[in-house]
Amino acid sequence: MKSALRPLRRELRQVYFGGSLPRRYTRPYCHGARLQRHEESSVCSSVSESEVQKFNALHTEWWDPNKNPLIQMNTIRVQYIREQVTSLFPRDTETSNSPYPLVETKSDLFESSDSDHLPFQGLRMLDIGCGGGLLTESMSRLGAEEATGIDPSGSLLDVARRRADTLLPTRAVKPSYQSATAEDWSQQYQKHYDVICILDVIEHIPKLDSVFQAISTLLKPNGVLFMSTLNRTVGSYALTIVGAEYVMGYVPAGTHDWNYYRSPQEVQELLRQYDLQQA
Repeated sequence: MKSALRPLRRELRQVYFGGSLPRRYTRPYCHGARLQRHEESSVCSSVSESEVQKFNALHTEWWDPNKNPLIQMNTIRVQYIREQVTSLFPRDTETSNSPYPLVETKSDLFESSDSDHLPFQGLRMLDIGCGGGLLTESMSRLGAEEATGIDPSGSLLDVARRRADTLLPTRAVKPSYQSATAEDWSQQYQKHYDVICILDVIEHIPKLDSVFQAISTLLKPNGVLFMSTLNRTVGSYALTIVGAEYVMGYVPAGTHDWNYYRSPQEVQELLRQYDLQQA
């Protein structure tokens, strides 16, 4: 599938729609009327109940590698995010008390041994639309100070919580899974997160303005946003709907709505409105 994964930072970098990796954006430190107007706007939910029900139905298959193609994609994405985070939050090697240690990439992308520095140590990380916890669990295993996943799908959150209790019972900081939208969460946590990820989510959201407003509120100055989504092209329709849903059966028919796919230009315009820029 053609999806995009990159970081967004409060300084910001660009939206990528041509591969399995996300694009990276940043939130520059800024102040003034435009940002203030966004933060004072009323909150409205971006959630489509029909989309929530689609994903609730996937709860028994979420962690099945034969049923969920996102599991294999997650390995590549975690490696990319790990590399970007260690470059964007560098540590002065002479400053031993820095919360952002640099590490060598290991073959095991999901967890470092206790003797290793953890690449996400000291970082507050948020996974918007976390589903059953694929990415959130990786954040926790790699040492995030906070690894929080939010999602409106109660069935998938139950799967994520049970897995965390079973596989990560002794971790000092386990991933936290909350039933919430980005808009809800931004009312409680302003300028709180160093890293926010929203992967394979916005193509399931009818209206995006409130989501980007919430991200702008949640992200710290110089924080980073990683985004992955699908471009609205004839090719994406053929691959992700005709091919993946109806021919190969990788995902259930009706998982995607091509009308919700966004072009890079449409996403870039929303990013500019909410003071995010490509890093």
